[in-house]
Amino acid sequence: MAGASPPAKLIRMQPPPIENDRAAAPSHSEQPKRSWYRFTLRKVVVGFVLLSVLFAYLRYTHWGYVATEAVTKMGRSVGLVDPPDTSKIQVTAVRPFGTLDYEWRISIPAGEKYVICHSTGQIPSDDFPPAHGQPLPNEALVSYYLTSGNAEGYIRHGLGCSIHSCDGLVPVYRSAGQSLGKNLAWVYGQLKTTGILPENGTQSFAPGERIVLIRSVTTQRKGSWGIWSNRGDGILIWLEPAP
Repeated sequence: MAGASPPAKLIRMQPPPIENDRAAAPSHSEQPKRSWYRFTLRKVVVGFVLLSVLFAYLRYTHWGYVATEAVTKMGRSVGLVDPPDTSKIQVTAVRPFGTLDYEWRISIPAGEKYVICHSTGQIPSDDFPPAHGQPLPNEALVSYYLTSGNAEGYIRHGLGCSIHSCDGLVPVYRSAGQSLGKNLAWVYGQLKTTGILPENGTQSFAPGERIVLIRSVTTQRKGSWGIWSNRGDGILIWLEPAP
């Protein structure tokens, strides 16, 4: 018929999906699983913070410090870590394990000789009593600690000291000493402690001067365990140029 419009195309209608038709929607078992090694930004930040706290703690323990020093020395050998000022004495407190359990890492410039001294009993507030010192290597790890032993049939406390050389990657034993029979009841008292402590970091000193490592004295006669001691009793550990 003239002037008639062509027939419209037939639209093929698809049946609506059935609610329970498994072919209509993939099941959860068919969806790809997330790999275990994929981390979110939040997990990365939390992990970094936890590792930083762990390494900060290990930095001030004995073996943690030894490991850190070994890594630092290897870094210096390939130019990744700047060397310290070798013209000055460098001292770092390593571990605070107890009232009388101290450790220091000491670097002394080449050509300089130092001894480490200690004194117990009445400790002057700003002076140095006469004492015999043990010679130190130029790279040393020094420990002082509380000891106990049998002396004249009695259990007595004493003061122990060990010195290691740190020229290589691992500290090497050099010498040790122990003295019994000292009156160390002050370790249980109220103490005022100054010197080079772990929270101070690395301290630098000019060669030729005396360096106080720890000065710890009692401020009250009666200690926290009910043990009496003389006010001013304590311990003084310092570095002194070798005569």
